[in-house]
Amino acid sequence: MDRRTALLLVVPFALAACSSGPPKPWLRFTAEDPKGWEKGPDGRLTTEVLGASLQADLHTLDPRIGLQVDNHSGGDVSIRVGPEATQSPTASIGDLRRRPLDQSRGEDVTKDYVPYVAMQSTELRNGWRASFELNHPLGREPSIGQYLVLVIEVHDAKGAVDRRYLPLVATNVAPAEARY
Repeated sequence: MDRRTALLLVVPFALAACSSGPPKPWLRFTAEDPKGWEKGPDGRLTTEVLGASLQADLHTLDPRIGLQVDNHSGGDVSIRVGPEATQSPTASIGDLRRRPLDQSRGEDVTKDYVPYVAMQSTELRNGWRASFELNHPLGREPSIGQYLVLVIEVHDAKGAVDRRYLPLVATNVAPAEARY
């Protein structure tokens, strides 16, 4: 191969490499001072409400929020999830799946996930898990810097009500790397 042919093969790749921009972080939600929540070893935020354990997974590549509620309370509970200031449950914010803690199939056998509307009351039996995949926690796409307070409200059979608030902000800043 002569020098001219080699140059013709290398120059287009060099130009393409120089013209492409650096990789950009994805839009996602990060927690802003989550009082009452602890960060677990896997990076999930955890807390306890009326005997039910909550785990929030803030995905790093998209604004989706995974919320898992395990009912160990000894009785049935009712759960409502959605952004603060939701007046009536109208906006679909994601999907819900209910399963017994020790089995893979549950009551929602027609589909794995069923649509979930903001602040919709959902019954969860003792020994069951509710998995919420909140694809659009606001009912629409968020914008950079948008603030959201996610409310998780739990009612037990005795009439007690407790809430956990998870303040979030939409950002595209890369997560800080752990320094050891």
